[in-house]
Amino acid sequence: MRVLDSVQGSSNAHNRVPGQPPSQVIQSNSWLASEGWVYRMLMRGDSQAAEAFRTWIADEVVPTIRKTGKYDAKQSTNPIAMGLMDELKARLLNPEVTQR
Repeated sequence: MRVLDSVQGSSNAHNRVPGQPPSQVIQSNSWLASEGWVYRMLMRGDSQAAEAFRTWIADEVVPTIRKTGKYDAKQSTNPIAMGLMDELKARLLNPEVTQR
């Protein structure tokens, strides 16, 4: 398993799950990405989904946080925000989803 993360611009790949003993067997064809790494990849991606994500972050999320100190996705009509809320609801109602 490769754990992908980026700390201050350097990319690190580890062959074990953080917090687990090094001797634990891990599938070598699996990836585990940190939340920050996923955001960084979406911010630099060329896909339509990445462009929509960048636009949402730059035009709605960051200005709202700057003005109010918070961002409440429940108050947004943006499909990305609504999708995030739907995913969070599903995870709260079905805890097994988060343990996969």
